Amino acid sequence: MGPFDLLVFSFEEENEANEALKALQQLKMEGVVGLVDAATLLDADHSALIAIVEQIWVDKVTDKLENWGIKVIHQALKEDILTHLQG
Repeated sequence: MGPFDLLVFSFEEENEANEALKALQQLKMEGVVGLVDAATLLDADHSALIAIVEQIWVDKVTDKLENWGIKVIHQALKEDILTHLQG
């Protein structure tokens, strides 16, 4: 496995990040994307989905979430950072 990328998806609606997370989890179960971990952040007007994804799946994950009209921040993770996050 690896290398890995950190993806942050910003949504205009509070509930959209949860919906996107469920969609990604389903795609992971189907073997369509390599999702390492993901979480959502919510506030009254916006939400965000933060995901760690194998680099080979970044384009596929981004393509699957484009329907939500999202903003994406994409950053490659160094191996030592991922090791630290896994704990």
